[in-house]
Amino acid sequence: MTLDEIRELDFCQFNELLNEVQYQKAVDDYRIAHNFALLSCVVSGGRMEPEDLIGFPPKREGDKPTEKELFHLARQTRRGDG
Repeated sequence: MTLDEIRELDFCQFNELLNEVQYQKAVDDYRIAHNFALLSCVVSGGRMEPEDLIGFPPKREGDKPTEKELFHLARQTRRGDG
């Protein structure tokens, strides 16, 4: 997309574009953090999962939680962490 095309977007379209760029950046950052969290889990003996350290991947607005996310939330709530 060129700068001229961006200039012609209305506010809603520009906002959607901005949200998508922010989401893609968050996904890229999460991938890097996940690799380090996975390494930490392996070094610590494998008793934890990367999601225990860094949470779950970013989601787009309106996405529903996965079964794994719901299970993790329920486990935290039972322990009093959530």
